Amino acid sequence: MNDLDDRLKQYYHAQRLEPSAIDDILENSAAESNQKSIWGWKNRVPALTLPALPIAAVFAAMMITASLFTHHYGSQGERMTRMLHEAAMNHTTRLQLEFESSSVASINNSMQQLPFTVALPDEFKHGFDVLGARYCTISGHLAAHLKLVDRDSNQKVSLFMARASDDLSQIKPTQQGVDGIDVQLWNESGLFYAKAQSGS
Repeated sequence: MNDLDDRLKQYYHAQRLEPSAIDDILENSAAESNQKSIWGWKNRVPALTLPALPIAAVFAAMMITASLFTHHYGSQGERMTRMLHEAAMNHTTRLQLEFESSSVASINNSMQQLPFTVALPDEFKHGFDVLGARYCTISGHLAAHLKLVDRDSNQKVSLFMARASDDLSQIKPTQQGVDGIDVQLWNESGLFYAKAQSGS
């Protein structure tokens, strides 16, 4: 390995990709993969013979690949963990409701700042009484925090909702206990939901 390779290796080792740049690379990679699958095996062009790459360049490509994997899967897990704890904390914090009403339509009309229509998921349309709502955030997105009461158990339930933006729509349905609070995350009908209530 010559002096140039040494300097290139040191330079690329010190580099860190910005999250936005990593997301762009992932999106372009997915688009190229889809394009290839459309053309199929018969229409592929013969592989090109490339000149041998310096060791530093190969090393840099390996570092970028590892960085992409860590960012994509690590950030998803971290985001989900933050949202689970965020929902549990907001459920247990005694914050005053800004809009007291038993009508979802009335709450929706009052919460004009929301970029979506307040709507109950299917499982909440029966067996729950609405108490009111307030503004909150979910993973940095403006959201609604509805307080309800489960008629069967008489337990208070927090239902958080936000527009299912790109990052939220990628969150897989999950259910987990956080400090004695049962939290569920899921996407439904263009909205992202988080449900929190005291564990049984």
